[in-house]
Amino acid sequence: TSIAPMAFYSCPGLQEITIPDAVTYIGVAAFADCSSLKKVKLPNGLKMIAEETFSKTALESVIIPDGVEIIGGGAFDSCYSLKNITIPASVKEIWKTNIVSTKAFEKCKNLEHVYVKKNSYAHIYAEKNKLPVSFI
Repeated sequence: TSIAPMAFYSCPGLQEITIPDAVTYIGVAAFADCSSLKKVKLPNGLKMIAEETFSKTALESVIIPDGVEIIGGGAFDSCYSLKNITIPASVKEIWKTNIVSTKAFEKCKNLEHVYVKKNSYAHIYAEKNKLPVSFI
């Protein structure tokens, strides 16, 4: 089961969402530009977060569930309120967008903690991209 690309794009009234565990894929820009979206509960069955899925939202903290393998480019781009994100060791790829090379956490200027497992792919990615690493 998946959430279609741009399914909730630019939905300013959306403040919180719990995505059912049956969802394994969230499409490109599915929640992008939902300027009031502060909280999201991601499903345990999720395998991939596509490009720009949560870009330009008001998310404050995100826990990516174990089992997610890919985070698309710009997935959390311009999430100015994002302070904490937990990335599990199951993540094996964090992409850039193809067109403008936007990194997954581009312009997350208030990010305080990227929680990762030591020596995981996410740890190496965070260090390489000068993100504030904390270990879980």
